[in-house]
Amino acid sequence: VSGVNYSYLHSTFTVNDNPDHNGSQNLHYIGIPVAASFNIWQNDQLKLYITAGGTAEKLLKGKMKETNPGDATEETKLTESRLQWSVQGAAGVEYNITPALGLYLEPGVSHHFDNHSDIQNIYKEKPWNFSLNLGFRLNLK
Repeated sequence: VSGVNYSYLHSTFTVNDNPDHNGSQNLHYIGIPVAASFNIWQNDQLKLYITAGGTAEKLLKGKMKETNPGDATEETKLTESRLQWSVQGAAGVEYNITPALGLYLEPGVSHHFDNHSDIQNIYKEKPWNFSLNLGFRLNLK
């Protein structure tokens, strides 16, 4: 399984706990995930499965805006040549409402590796992320 994903990371910050020295950062990433799924058990209506894979993301556009004491605002373009790598894993259950439409629940975990760039983001601050996906799946056969 593969595709394309887009991630938008936004953060705000203060410098040395000074409310007059603050800023924000906006990062736009595009990524290519690759994953494989394995059916553990299934019958006509229910399927249990696991999924594992990885993603490579590239920073498309980044900007940091910082307001210094005295209201001087500085805007900096952020660039990053290194890819952001991550791995993901999930276990899921899918209930087939019809042969072509299923309802699924999929808890998962991901880990983003430190790419050793100078850009600080949530991937470095909290590399482990947990998710709970719930939705409909269209099964084309």
